[in-house]
Amino acid sequence: MIFEHVPPQLPSRTPCKMAFVAEAPADYEVVDGKPLVGPSGRLFDKLCRMAGIERSECLVTNVVDVQAPDNKIDKLLVGKRMLPADPNAYTLPPVSKGRFFPAHLVPQLDRLKTEIEACQPNIVVCLGGLAAWAFMGDGRVKGHRGTIQVATSLVPGQKILITYHPAFTFHSPQMFPLLAMDFAKAKRESENREVVYPKRMLMVEPT
Repeated sequence: MIFEHVPPQLPSRTPCKMAFVAEAPADYEVVDGKPLVGPSGRLFDKLCRMAGIERSECLVTNVVDVQAPDNKIDKLLVGKRMLPADPNAYTLPPVSKGRFFPAHLVPQLDRLKTEIEACQPNIVVCLGGLAAWAFMGDGRVKGHRGTIQVATSLVPGQKILITYHPAFTFHSPQMFPLLAMDFAKAKRESENREVVYPKRMLMVEPT
């Protein structure tokens, strides 16, 4: 059976402590009808085990629940000429330079917003650039990775942590330790919804 729309994995109870938002389902996901299975899912499960995260207690979902062409997110995006001519009909920022979220998939963002609001996670872990864009309006992962932030779009005020998609380590295995640290940090931050910034006293050239 092939699932045209891959449903989310809902947490065993709500409110939940953690939500993981990836980008889009791939081959294994559309066959199994579950997010983050197959090779990427096995890496995801390993990262969860290392951090002491119970997957069954988390919301696991995607920004879009349909498969991207050739499993490439960039092929899911469109150029500016493919957007509605009326500037008031489309107000979303670009995902990356010159690449926009297609107008016909905008209802997917409403679906994701509904899932997040229903599960009420303490923290959302954004796996990949499209997930980062959905919550921050900026699809860049580098420079934001591993930092606790507050979402400015989709669910404003939601505590989030941005990191790479597990599949990124297939091409850059040296990044796996960073993902492991990010998952461990997300686990610690999942104990509450508030963003608590560390307080430090810096002494410059003390006597």
